[in-house]
Order: sequence, then structure tokens, then C-alpha cells
Amino acid sequence: MERGEKSEKILEYLRDGIRSGTWDNSLLPKETELASQFGVARGTVRHALEHLVSEGVIERKKRLGTMISRNYNPAKLIGAVLRYGGHFHEDVYAHLQRMTAEAGLCIQAVDVWGFDQPKLRKHIRRGLTTLSSLETNYMILDGYIYKAYPMIDKLLKKNPVFFDYIDYDIPENATGVFIDYYEIGRIGASYLIEKGCKRPLLIDCDGPDMFRRFDPEDFSHHRSKLIMDGFADVLKENGFDPASHIYISYSKKKKLADAIYEIFSHPKSQPDGIYTGNDSSLNLVLTIAKECGYIPKHYIGCLNTDWCRGLGGFTFPSIIVSPEECARALLEQVRTPVELRKNVYIKPYLKS
Repeated sequence: MERGEKSEKILEYLRDGIRSGTWDNSLLPKETELASQFGVARGTVRHALEHLVSEGVIERKKRLGTMISRNYNPAKLIGAVLRYGGHFHEDVYAHLQRMTAEAGLCIQAVDVWGFDQPKLRKHIRRGLTTLSSLETNYMILDGYIYKAYPMIDKLLKKNPVFFDYIDYDIPENATGVFIDYYEIGRIGASYLIEKGCKRPLLIDCDGPDMFRRFDPEDFSHHRSKLIMDGFADVLKENGFDPASHIYISYSKKKKLADAIYEIFSHPKSQPDGIYTGNDSSLNLVLTIAKECGYIPKHYIGCLNTDWCRGLGGFTFPSIIVSPEECARALLEQVRTPVELRKNVYIKPYLKS
């Protein structure tokens, strides 16, 4: 059993105990007691406890021990199903944690980053099962492949606020905080055209996953499709044929590098401007382009993560979506009565 799975078991035990009132004096078992009970190292116990501290559920004080937070109240608990791995989503979740604590609320979240990986799915499934049993009407639900989540029917009954984008039809009366990916596509195309590019190219590196998982109707809601639509519309407005300026990778990840290498190896296919739907993809493309001995004069990424600030060796303009604005809108939306909620669209902007 890996450390992550052991830590999840301890988390589940502690959450069940807190919810059922096992520790009426609010004082939780010591690290050594939990380590002995579960047969794990104290570091594994500490990892679980730190997770509950970050959610505002417990407090740890010297000489006093670990106790249930004074702010913890099931009626003030926000359940959240989010991706908080990766730069952008990690930032959104960090802001959400801070704002929740400042509002005197607690948040219990399940990280669904990597849900399609068998090793992680088991832990995520357990967390979602626990989350579905919470006595709370505050729920945030990542729209990313939301129908694939176990216990989804129970989670939908809690009137969740959706976040980011929804890959399937939006449930009846559901609202959310959505990123305006269509506008992100328009900004990317406009930037390259304003720079004088005659051969701008949108490269989508996520093609294999999308076309394996989504049928055409579902794909119409996907962030990549919205970005492509925005990019294509600007091209058409400026007399370009979008079909010649959008490349979707249908290859598996191992063949992706070879496909991109082909684009940059031949003078006739070399673009003079590149745009990708996220910063890490642009860094990958630029790395391969450098190996070919040709880097376009202009290029732009999206989401303003550490990649655009030189994490992979390149710096470049990026289209910003504010993680703080996303978190603030989510907290406001989830606390608004269901009948008064309206969709919120987070507008991107360019930072060169």
C-alpha cells in the first residue's frame, strides 16, 4: 500500500470521527497513537493531519495537541470536487482555501487531477463517497468529465456550482463559474495577426485524450473546441482559411514530438507564429522547434503559469485568467441561494 493510500485511509477515519462526534472533547488522537493504530510512519499521519489543517477542519497547537477547529461547523462546510494539481488549478484552490477561512467557513475537497489514471482513481472514488455523505448544501463541482465521477447523482442533489467548463450537457438549472475559453482563442489569434504573422498556427497537443473520450456533441463544450472556435473566427475575419492554421494532434504522447518536429523541419510548413491552449504545451513546442533549429518570431501561451515565466527555459506572453478572481466568484456563487444564482464568466486578458 502506497503512502497516498495510507494517508487517505487516515483522512477518512478522522473525517468520519469528526462528523459523528467521536471526539466530544474536540481533542484528536496523538500522531503516535494513529501511527500505531494504522501501522504507518508518523510522517504519513502528519501528511493527513496537515491536509485537514489546510481545509480549516482542525488546529494544531503546541502542548495542547490536535483539536477540531473552532470554526468547524458542518453547516458552514463547503464540499469541493476540484483539480488542484497543476499550476493554475493549484493557485485557484489555494485562493479558495484562504478566502473560505477568512469567511469563517471550512472546505473539504477531493482532488480529481488524474482521475483517468487507475492508480489514483481508487483514492478519488473513496473521497467522493465521503463527500457525498456530507451534510452541506455548499458544493463546488469541477465540470471536467463530471459524469464520470462516482456518486455523481448524490453530488448533483446538493445543487453544486460548476467550475471551469462542462464537457457534457449542463444539468437542468445548474449554474457555474466558467472561464471564457472562446475569448482566449480570439486573443491568441489577434495577438499573432497584430504582430504581422502570415502563417499563424494553433497547435493543440491534447487531441488524443479528447477524441478518445468525447463524442462530437460532448466535444462542443470542451475548452479546446471553444479555443479553436475563437481562434478560427478571428482568422476568418482577417481573410485566413482556419483549416490551414489549426493543428490537432491525434497521435499518442510518444508520437507527438515526432509530429511537431515534422512541422518545424520543413520550410514550407514552418509557422511564423504559434499559439497553444496552455503554457506547458507551448514550452514543449518551443523545445522541439529549437531542436529543429527554427523558432518562430512570435508565440503566445495561455493561463499565465510558471511556464511562461521561464520554468522550461523560455519566456513568452501569456493570456491571463486570474485564479484569485475564479476563487472569489466560486465562493460568492456557492453562498448565493440557488434560485438567485447566475452563470459567471471569467474574462481573460493579455499580459505581454
